[in-house]
Parts: sequence; structure tokens; C-alpha cells
Amino acid sequence: MAGAKTEWFILSRELTMKALFWTLTGLAAILWAGLAQGQPRLVVEPDSLAALFDYVGPDGSEYAENLFLRLRNDGDEDLRIDSVTCDVDQLEIARFPDSIEPGQQALISFNTFNPELGHYEGTVTIFSNDPDHPQLEIPATFDVIRSYRIFSFPSTFELTMYSGEIVRFSLVLNDNVEEQIGYISEVNYEFVGIMPPEGVVGDSITITIDANDLDGGVYEIELVFHADRQDVLSGVFIIVLFIEEASDIDITWPDSAGYPNLIDLNFPQGDERTIFPLRFLNVGSLDLEVDRISFENHLFSVNLGNFVLGVDEDRQVELRFWTDLPGVFEDTMTVMSNDPDEWELKIPVYLAVGLWVDSDNSRLAPCTLHFAPPFPNPFNSNTKITFSFAAINSGKQTLAIYDIQGRLVADLSGGLGGTPYAAGKHKVVWEATGLPSAIYFLRLESPNQFLSQKVVLMR
Repeated sequence: MAGAKTEWFILSRELTMKALFWTLTGLAAILWAGLAQGQPRLVVEPDSLAALFDYVGPDGSEYAENLFLRLRNDGDEDLRIDSVTCDVDQLEIARFPDSIEPGQQALISFNTFNPELGHYEGTVTIFSNDPDHPQLEIPATFDVIRSYRIFSFPSTFELTMYSGEIVRFSLVLNDNVEEQIGYISEVNYEFVGIMPPEGVVGDSITITIDANDLDGGVYEIELVFHADRQDVLSGVFIIVLFIEEASDIDITWPDSAGYPNLIDLNFPQGDERTIFPLRFLNVGSLDLEVDRISFENHLFSVNLGNFVLGVDEDRQVELRFWTDLPGVFEDTMTVMSNDPDEWELKIPVYLAVGLWVDSDNSRLAPCTLHFAPPFPNPFNSNTKITFSFAAINSGKQTLAIYDIQGRLVADLSGGLGGTPYAAGKHKVVWEATGLPSAIYFLRLESPNQFLSQKVVLMR
């Protein structure tokens, strides 16, 4: 009888332990399912951007590839895309989705407009509500090339380039071949690059010629090819390269009046023309012929319509403006020349007039704000902010910085109720110490007007 009770006790305890185990397992599963709910998950395909723009594509026209990133939401809650930034030169964001439902896909697409030849690198940053990747950085490259395609071997190919250009083209050795068929054993110039560098895979190789440091003249490039197959000929491929020298325009102005490719001026209101000096230089190897300088809105003028600069020669050109009204004026200066890369150079021009007062305070301009774009933007530690206030009788002018939730993160005016800025032009450097990478908004405010600018901090 005692033995039966013992067996029953043991059996009862085993059943109790099993019930407890399965109960805890079920609770854990319920808890895990609860934690897993409500989580968006951002997946980017491919995990890097390798964009290409070819001025001479396979059909002879402009050709672009990989100008997009595919986004997928692998979570079970809507994925919100707050913003996307791209710091790759010559490449800009065309569009991106606001949100992506669970299990769905969407694209980030990119644009480029008349890009300069070269190789560019940077980062595409995606800001979203993914708790694991709220700020996902995608490495990006952008190659801008001019291709030439050759369909015979061995042979001689003639190529004309400007000094300073980079040209990439394909040498087709044998059609419809997937395995390695040979390799290049010798190239007689260091400015010639071969891809892949360790041999020829498939039916073609890619040749890159970098003429950045080449003088004008004729170069005969020899590529010695050794075939691994009997049906492919070994031999020497010859490229006859003609380098043409060219003019190269460069325009400078004082650092205090803007940033690269932007003229930003601030002058008192007066009765005479305001004159601002621009320095034109020819940093190329041929004479620079400036044919015309024009302005889109006809607000400005110059004292020289056309002129010629010899090699390393410079000339000062007067940028002129006159008005009897205060305000902010915007225009675009277009310089037409024989520079093959910048034959139509466009430079934005901004001018704030009437932002100062006479010493006796006898003339007061209306309250006008001018807010130049912060530079650099995006930035990783500090950015320079340039702005102007018109003369006013009373009131305070402030500059403050807010995050994307509208919270004040920095007050650059000595406190929102602190000492106001005086009328005139001001420059402030914002040190974003201790702040995370994100989008921030600059708000410039006077008693009856405000302006805002967006900046992106990227650590």
C-alpha cells in the first residue's frame, strides 16, 4: 500500500512539472509574440549603391543604371520614412516613399543633371521609425564616364580626349563567352587602368584612361594580350590617343561674400551703383574666350561683355547693381566661354540692400530678413550660418535651432529673450556638440517675419 502511494506521488509530481513547463512555454510564446508585434523592420537591397552614368551608352545615347535603392518592410507595422539624405557629389535624391506597409516594397530613386566625369563616393542615409536602424547609412559610389565600345581584336583604336578627362570603354574579345579566355600581360603607360586587373573574365575587359596629368600630344598605348584558348587570338591591341589641350575657366570672389558657386552680398542702400569685383582666371592650357556674361532676371550687369585670357592670365570684372528700393534680390549669372567642361557656367547671385542705417539713424529700412543656405550641409561637427536683419526701431531678432519634433536644441541669440542682433549682416558657427545625427531646423525670427532652413547633421 505504501509503495502504491509512493508511485502515485511520483506520477502526480511528474504531471505537475510537465503542466508547469508547458504553461511557462505558452506564456513565453505569448510574451515573445507580444514583443514582436508593432515593430517595423527596414531592409535595403542592395546594401550599397553603385550608380553609373554613361554619356555614350550601348545604343549611343546617355545611359544610367542603378539609380535606385529598393526598400522592404519585413516587420508587422507600417514603416515610416522620415527623410533621406545623399552626400554623393553630382547625385541627388529624386523621390522616396513616406511609408511602407508590412511585406511591401518601395524605391528610393536618384537624379543627376549634366554630371562631370569622375568617380564619387559618399553615403545615403535613411531616417525611419525602425527601432533597430533609425538612421541607416548606405555606402554609395557614382561613376560618370564616356564609353567607347570596340568589337574587334586585335586592332587599332583612335581616341581623342581633352587634358583632364577620364574615359572608360569596353574592349570586346569574343562574344558569348563566360569563362576566362586570356589576360593582359603588359601596359606601357601608368595612366591606363585595366579591369579586372588579374585577367580577362568573359568576353570583354574595361579600360580606363585618366588624362588628368597629360599634356597635349599623341600617345600610343599598347596592351599585350595572351589568349588561353585556341579560338581567340593573342596579340597587341593599340590605342592611338590624341590629347587636346583646352581652356579652363575659374572665377573667384572674396570669401566674405559667399561660398563656392554662390555669391551672397549685403550692401547699404545708396544713390550710386554698387560695384563688386569678380576675378576671372584661365587655369587651362589654351586661351580662354569669354563670349558673353548675362543675367536671367536682368538685375545685375558687368563692365565687360567679352574678352580673351591667355594661359594663367586673370582679369577683374565688375559686377554692378543699382536700386532705390531696399529688399532681397536674386538672379543667376551665366558665363559662356570655350571651356569644354563649363561652356555654360551658372552662378546664383543674392543681394540684400538697405540693411544698415546712417550714423545719425535718419534713414530706416523696412524689416527685411535674408537667410543664406548654411554651409556645409550636411555637416558632421559644425556649420556656418549667414543672415541679415534690416534696421528696425524696436523688437528682438533671434536665431534658434529645433529638432524634427519641434524641441529647442540650441539658442544662438543669447536666449530667446536675450540681447537682439543689430541690423546688418551676421555670421554664426553652430557647434553641434553632443547632438545625434538627425535633421534640424534653423529659425530666424524678427517681430513681424521669420525664415527657416533645414540642415542635416551626419556623424
